[in-house]
Amino acid sequence: MSSSSTSPSSPSAQAVHLAIYDLSQGMARTLSSQFLGAQHAVDIIPHTAILAFGKEYYFGMGIQACRPHEFRMSRGIHPIEIQLLGYTTQTREEFEIWCQEQTISGNFDAAAYDFFHKNCNNFSEEAAKSGLGLSAGVPSHILELPAKFLSSPMGMMIRPWLEQMQIMNNNTGTVAFGSTTESSKQEVATPTNPWANIPANNPPAPSTGTTSNVGMHVETGTCTKVATPILDKQTALLAADAGIVDICVHRLKTTHHEEENEDICQLLLKLSDDAATWTNEEIRLVHSFLCNIIQNESSKCRSYALMLMRLVMLKHDHDDNTTPIAGILAQTMQLMMKLVHDEEDTSDKSEANRSMAWCVLSNAIGATNGATFALGCENEESSDGLRNDQSTGGYSFNQIVDRALKDCDSSKEKPWNAYLRQSAVAFLYNSARYLTFNDDAGTDKLSEGDDEHAFELSECIVSVLLGCIEHMQSENDATTMQRLYMTVGQILVSRAYGRAATTLVNDLGLMDEEVMRSAKLRGGNEVEGLASEVAALLRG
Repeated sequence: MSSSSTSPSSPSAQAVHLAIYDLSQGMARTLSSQFLGAQHAVDIIPHTAILAFGKEYYFGMGIQACRPHEFRMSRGIHPIEIQLLGYTTQTREEFEIWCQEQTISGNFDAAAYDFFHKNCNNFSEEAAKSGLGLSAGVPSHILELPAKFLSSPMGMMIRPWLEQMQIMNNNTGTVAFGSTTESSKQEVATPTNPWANIPANNPPAPSTGTTSNVGMHVETGTCTKVATPILDKQTALLAADAGIVDICVHRLKTTHHEEENEDICQLLLKLSDDAATWTNEEIRLVHSFLCNIIQNESSKCRSYALMLMRLVMLKHDHDDNTTPIAGILAQTMQLMMKLVHDEEDTSDKSEANRSMAWCVLSNAIGATNGATFALGCENEESSDGLRNDQSTGGYSFNQIVDRALKDCDSSKEKPWNAYLRQSAVAFLYNSARYLTFNDDAGTDKLSEGDDEHAFELSECIVSVLLGCIEHMQSENDATTMQRLYMTVGQILVSRAYGRAATTLVNDLGLMDEEVMRSAKLRGGNEVEGLASEVAALLRG
């Protein structure tokens, strides 16, 4: 093994750095003490990689390497720290042969990965010391983190959830060692916000050797339509991960251990079973219980209650497929809007709660394309004789949309963290689906020859459309950028509003070629396909 040091020992010596990421993007600092206890709390969920020879080497689905900017853009995460480990006289070829040997031997092949015992940090440690001959490696506090997790009272309960948090290959210029070609298998990337865990609806990468039909014009009868296969395959963004239910219920039982709450906590455990059936009465009981916790500002369990409330929004009576119950939405909206309207509380805990509040609202509108959600927003008389703007604390749908646009603005002096922006844009995307869904269905009733694009743009649609385009200019988080494009695309592709929306954007000159190119560079491959379809729609 060649010698190495903290300073170049020869002109050919190469600097080696350690990139340290936080997979939770700040949420671990806020929530880990609640889940694991103060003595077991952690600041980050670490992922590390070796930076050498102009590449980033890391371990997830086997040992992989790509250019650093490609890794960061494709996953929407950036290092929180980069440490100089030293200088090596090993060549790139020698190090990559070592990587190949580690893969072939099974020491660091895809099957060897284990979040707690054989993870990216263990690879970085061995790569630095054995592969590159350095004396320095991964900081001990990072290597000792799995043991810290597992030694906590809740460690074993939270283990399955944490094991989902690994960096996987998303085929962005990535070379997987142990193979003579670049990996062609399309893997699902770990969500950049595992705490909220909304699926990203990642667009598929174009197949090698074939011509993508993204943005092509296809004939449909007498009309020419822009092909938008990526936009067409999108579904509502729902925060449906139930892996944390047992932990949340355990915390609520510990704090609210009154005998009358025991049955409700047993009901809450049903949220972890997607196949479980519910009655309206059961939904009302758990909803009322969670609302009482959420509205108690001194409650230490608000985060847990919010995580469970987002799942309640997805439940319906097994004899009545209305999701969720219209009667519970007014109270839910009032509570959520109180959380997201609190401008004075800028703590990490507030960010976590705001993010989860947007998940609750996003699930409420996304679960049924907004048909039931609207009953809690529109200024119409409700069954209790009150106008719905009064029974929901005076919040109109336009006001909720405006609040979401503010929370996903990364251009302001102190923007919210990426995970909160992602949750707010998820609500905007589901809102765009709701705002266009019913009127798009109405175009089916138009007579032949009628202009199906003749619907006027409402104030709310204009706000969502222009607000999302404006935020694209400053957004650097790939997942948030992707959802912004999905939202704009949802409106542009609408049969009812697409033509008017396209005309408005083009007349204002909001998305010229330079803007599109810049967005693609900042958003990576996950955004490029969506951006191409949006550009094609604007060109007509």
